[in-house]
Amino acid sequence: MMSWFTRVLAGTTLPLLLACGPPRLDMSSPQASAASVERVRSSLPASQRPDFDQALGLIAYRNLEDAELFARSRVESSRPFEIGVVPELDGLSGREVLETGRRLHIELSLTAVEGQRQRRESQRREIDRLEARRSSAESAQQHLDAFEVTHAAFSPATAEARPRIDLVVTNGTSSTIERARFLVRLEVPGRMEAAFEGQFDYRPTEGLAAGAVGAWTIEFNRYDRWGSLEPSPGSRFAVTPIRLDTDEGRSLFRSHRFSERDARKLERLRGN
Repeated sequence: MMSWFTRVLAGTTLPLLLACGPPRLDMSSPQASAASVERVRSSLPASQRPDFDQALGLIAYRNLEDAELFARSRVESSRPFEIGVVPELDGLSGREVLETGRRLHIELSLTAVEGQRQRRESQRREIDRLEARRSSAESAQQHLDAFEVTHAAFSPATAEARPRIDLVVTNGTSSTIERARFLVRLEVPGRMEAAFEGQFDYRPTEGLAAGAVGAWTIEFNRYDRWGSLEPSPGSRFAVTPIRLDTDEGRSLFRSHRFSERDARKLERLRGN
């Protein structure tokens, strides 16, 4: 059984030993946090204080960039960042903060490496998608270019006639074309954007055989936007095929074209 003297000695020595231990962080309030951080930091050798600042930032922010910013402010700023109340830090000594910071730095570094790997994979997939799109667009474009518009003229609406487009086309593809979709642009010199842009479909009665020439007249409703179209002198009226449906059930699209925006994006991704 513990003697009276032993109990007294234990009762006086234990608090003394605890008081003589290393200072610890107190997260009971913002004020206690700020004071204990300075106290614990001052108890460490000067060579370990930058690592302590970095570890504090890692534990508080769980982010490598924010931790670096926090640590830099502790050295460079007259009013360094304060971490506030961080429950995970409560009761930790300087050595324990350093050890926790080291472990967390390894975890966050591994996470960052995995994130970079995933971003590279995503970038590779996007490059493959854009290259496939470009290849498909180039292949479709070759077929569409073979379907040539050799003449296109627009006649605006009059009191007696509806607005119409007269077309002459040559089917230079190897297939009979059952339906064609065209893009119409009215371009005015000195303007970047078209003054008018629209689309229309035309289905020849018996299709247009490979190598054949078609002369078509397409009339439009005078009360829609075609009815208000009046080309000005000097404007250029352009009609371009953007889709061809063949007798084999295939469709050739320019709508899947590889745009300038796609090209810039591909170039940027390849450069990274």
